[in-house]
Amino acid sequence: MDQTDLHPVPPPEFICPISLELMRDPVTACTGVTYDRSSINKWLERGQDCCPATMQPLHQNHSLVPNNALRSLIHQWCESHSTTSDLFRSSTSPIDRPHILLLLDRIQRDPANVDALSKLKSKARESTKNSRAIVDAGAVTVLSGVLSAPYPQDARDPPDKAWLQPIEEAIAILAYLPASYNSRRALISPKPLRSISWILCMGSPPGMMSAIAVLDGLASDKGAQIAIGSMAGVIDGLVAILRRNGNQVLVNSSLRALLGICLPLRNRARAARAGAVAALVELLPDTSGGVAEHILIVLELLCGCAEGRAAVDDHALAIPAIVKKILRVSDSATANAVGILWAVCRDSGRSSAAMRDRTGGLGLFGKLLLLLRRDVSPGTRHKVIDILDKVYNARMDLSSSPPPPASL
Repeated sequence: MDQTDLHPVPPPEFICPISLELMRDPVTACTGVTYDRSSINKWLERGQDCCPATMQPLHQNHSLVPNNALRSLIHQWCESHSTTSDLFRSSTSPIDRPHILLLLDRIQRDPANVDALSKLKSKARESTKNSRAIVDAGAVTVLSGVLSAPYPQDARDPPDKAWLQPIEEAIAILAYLPASYNSRRALISPKPLRSISWILCMGSPPGMMSAIAVLDGLASDKGAQIAIGSMAGVIDGLVAILRRNGNQVLVNSSLRALLGICLPLRNRARAARAGAVAALVELLPDTSGGVAEHILIVLELLCGCAEGRAAVDDHALAIPAIVKKILRVSDSATANAVGILWAVCRDSGRSSAAMRDRTGGLGLFGKLLLLLRRDVSPGTRHKVIDILDKVYNARMDLSSSPPPPASL
């Protein structure tokens, strides 16, 4: 019998772009993208203010419109494939504490108990009330134990695929739970972070998405960011997701996680050494809007360290790709692109002639002059003048540069 007969694959339009699982309560955001309600609500609860699929800002417009037509189609598909199970049962009945404690006891006795983990995940997914009750019952400590469990191999090596499944289930539960100081403290230690890095590098796409969501919740202060970035495999896993350039929401989530983790200077150097600059530069030409903005933000952040500036300078496609985004995406993206060029020009050992050759035919000189006539920030204006001086030997006095036209 064909495996697809046993495990039918839903049409892609039935899959939530965030959880990468079959939607049970599809809702449409103001950007026109449909998500499962529990997944988009959790995304918004983490303080995100952009559409996960498009990276377009929501501007506080968090209204979600039920997509009843799609829900009906999903229900029909489930019935025709005998996969309804409890997918469309009412999610309003809260889980009782004895039931939670029973599941947690089973998990504590056997950290590889996928059945108990799966049932707990289903309950955590149903409602915020359930997820809070699960946290109150001490689930984070138990789940941290799953991520810290010894595996029948050298602890330095990733486990077999069969051992990855309970780890992935535990991380998926954590992704549905509200973050708190105590939960962060339990998870920001080598063994749990090691397991998260395994899922980033070798897990399924839904598992990777859950791992990124957990990292987002953990990376809330500098100490946590440094600890996460220092764990071998975390930054490498995020960069590998960017390199695969598959699911756009997964790529976007990896971008946001990398941005949060790379705020400390030492993590920027680690990301540059892991190949983040090359991965971002190769994504940049085919992006626009919010995605391009986030790539340029992360690139400028990485240019805050010598390794990042050198990686941009050494990549043949970097400068042309960055120059092309100036005045083509948004004012903020233009400011980030100028910031990257300024950092590289100041640090590069290349001569002015060599820098001019690299930007020849890209219209950089004209774009920079046009920026001086626009209402850009003082910082961007100074950087533009520095680039003109360094690359084109065009010395310009800030006080004598023409004011922006009244129409701009």
